[in-house]
Amino acid sequence: MRRRGWLCLGLVAALTGVSPAALAQAPQADPALRASCRRLVTAQAGGMDFGAVILTMSQRFLPALTPERRSALQAAFARHSDELTEVAAGVCASSLTADDVAALTDFYGTPLGQSIARKALSGDPLTPEEHEARARFEASPAGAAVKAKQARIIVQTVQAEQPIYRKAMAELCAESGQCPAGPQTPAPGAEPAPAH
Repeated sequence: MRRRGWLCLGLVAALTGVSPAALAQAPQADPALRASCRRLVTAQAGGMDFGAVILTMSQRFLPALTPERRSALQAAFARHSDELTEVAAGVCASSLTADDVAALTDFYGTPLGQSIARKALSGDPLTPEEHEARARFEASPAGAAVKAKQARIIVQTVQAEQPIYRKAMAELCAESGQCPAGPQTPAPGAEPAPAH
């Protein structure tokens, strides 16, 4: 995601007052709703695990990555796919109604919905048929209800998944020695980098 996108998410986070600590203290959702949310998260990921999602998104947002680095990044996030799915399902279950989740799952469970989900990740353009299907869904009562909650859900999910992202990146750094620029969370057992 471009810097501007992260700044926008940060602004939305500040405006909504959502914090990871608040998410951790939120009441547990109905187990059936949480299970439905797990299915939805998988459907919205185009049926891919988070490693494949990261691979697809890295091709879009980080085109200069070498194939080796891209594969290592995919493997690092694939190891945490279940954790990431669980966090996203928790945010979903605490933010959406059972009717919202059912409508979204029905939409993303279709071949057309799956194609739209994959293209949303990859940045590939939608066909006219896909544009029309998405517009019809967004205009429906369920689609409008979900759209009204979308910004908050995105912020909550990004914030709640940050510790897992940092863990995956620290593991990648420790395993490959390919550490991204900027401040890093040291890998477990590693010495923190000296301050300059």
